[in-house]
Amino acid sequence: MYVSPTDIKTFQAIFLLDLLDRSPIKTIVNGDDRILEPLLIELMAKGYIQTSGLYYKATSAGKAVLDTFMKRYTEYLKLYDVFGFVDLDKAEFAFTKYFDFDTDEQWNNFKNQPRFEDLRITVALFKKLNPA
Repeated sequence: MYVSPTDIKTFQAIFLLDLLDRSPIKTIVNGDDRILEPLLIELMAKGYIQTSGLYYKATSAGKAVLDTFMKRYTEYLKLYDVFGFVDLDKAEFAFTKYFDFDTDEQWNNFKNQPRFEDLRITVALFKKLNPA
């Protein structure tokens, strides 16, 4: 699956917003942190982060963007994770057997059988969703 530069930038921004929502980052950027500067500047220009004293922190707009992303991601997992392990020959979804196992190891051994195909990306594309 191809992940576009725009998708990569979006994921970086979401990750940084999540980090800033949990704990502010110092505004003095140096060394390895310089790589964050363009993203921090862009997020600030969009009003998603602001400075507070010596720290960057997420604004209410930034928190709203993060919240929307997390809701959409959670919904995507609920709806599409079931397509992660499909036996096309038997038309069987591995998740129908999820509660038949007592341990994660047993479940993992079952779902990782070669007969199961991962159709999440295929289904997302069919539904005209960005699987990234």
